[in-house]
Amino acid sequence: MDDFDVILVMGSIHRVLKAEALLKREAVPVDTRVTPREVSADCGMVVVVRAADAGRALAVLGKAGVAPAEVWRAEGGVYRKQEEIFRC
Repeated sequence: MDDFDVILVMGSIHRVLKAEALLKREAVPVDTRVTPREVSADCGMVVVVRAADAGRALAVLGKAGVAPAEVWRAEGGVYRKQEEIFRC
C-alpha cells in the first residue's frame, strides 16, 4: 500500500470526503482508496495517511468531530486493526 499505511475507516462516503477535505486544509498528506475487503464492507472508500502523520490526522479529525470508526495499519500486505496505538 505504498507509504500511506494507516487506514481510517470513516463509515460513509460523505465522512470520507469530509475527512479528506479537512486533512488537506491542514496540509496533512492524505489519499482516498477503495476499502480493502479485509478491513470493512460498510463503505467502499477509506482515508489513508502515513504512519508519521496518523497522530496529527486523528487530532484534526477529532477536533472537527469526524473521528474514524476504526483505524487499521497495513504491515507487509497484512491489515491489522489498531486499538490504541494511534488514538489521540
